[in-house]
Amino acid sequence: MANGAGISRPRKYLLLAFVVLVVAVSFVLVFDTTPTPAPLCSMVGQGYAVYVRVVSDNSSRPVAGARVTGSEFNVCPKQNGSVYTDSQAIPVMITPSNGTVYLSPVWAEYSITVQYSSHTYSFTAQIAPTRVLNATLSVPSGMVDVTSNNP
Repeated sequence: MANGAGISRPRKYLLLAFVVLVVAVSFVLVFDTTPTPAPLCSMVGQGYAVYVRVVSDNSSRPVAGARVTGSEFNVCPKQNGSVYTDSQAIPVMITPSNGTVYLSPVWAEYSITVQYSSHTYSFTAQIAPTRVLNATLSVPSGMVDVTSNNP
């Protein structure tokens, strides 16, 4: 034992380092204000396919060149009873000669915007798990027909 104090100097420093470490960890645990991330919103099952079709009112023929965009989203419950919306943008797509674009179904609800011939049309549609959603927009009337069926 060094200096007759009862505890050797290396042990004193080791004990002091341990006490400092315990205090520092306790401080971080008590005062950590990092928000807990919201739980990921999960669906019971993913939709099978989403098709958006644009047709002409006059002839019911497909319309090529319509710009399709929007967002897909889920309204998700939190443990405290409130809800939050989890969403992502739909990439911009242009309807080909068959007038139909395919959206990869990830979420439960879609907010779709179609621009064609200086007009903008917007609508929402929901997809059930393991179902095919077909949304047909007639232009220029803006009438929308949404159907859902088995794959």
